[in-house]
Amino acid sequence: MARKKVTLAWIANDVIRKATFMKRKRSLIKKLSELSTLCGVEVSVVLDNPYEGEPEVWSSIPDPVDTVLKFETLPQSNRCKKMLDQEGLYRQSNEKLEQQLERLEKKTKEVEIDHLMYQYLGGRNIADLTIADLHDINKRIDVKTKAAEKMINYLKGYEGEVALPAMEKESGTSKAKAK
Repeated sequence: MARKKVTLAWIANDVIRKATFMKRKRSLIKKLSELSTLCGVEVSVVLDNPYEGEPEVWSSIPDPVDTVLKFETLPQSNRCKKMLDQEGLYRQSNEKLEQQLERLEKKTKEVEIDHLMYQYLGGRNIADLTIADLHDINKRIDVKTKAAEKMINYLKGYEGEVALPAMEKESGTSKAKAK
């Protein structure tokens, strides 16, 4: 039977909330134990259990204080290397979005140049273009010409002629047939 998706919200019923806490605590400790065993890392966790008086401590090593002391003795730069605050998280997300925007702008520019190129190949007056547009169209034509040459060479290889497409040359395999 498939599990249904759990909505993450406060559980109002005290009994159900306590049972959920206990189940998830066991699952968390099991995952931490697996992580420690499989990856050979020291793992310690402190759970502030609202149903018991004191926080619970689980550790993969006999003395969890050693793990905390080892962490505290690290230089500040190493200690915070992978940590992100809210600002850092937004900065990282912003950088990823900017990279995605650059890729989309590049793709849009290519599509616009293709559109211009096809318009002028269809008979539109080329005198309307700027020098920059002409250079962009020239570069785009070169890219498309090289792609067409690769495809021709690849297809010639299946007709019995000796020709290797760039993909096969890079991988080191040869499927070309001799005449």
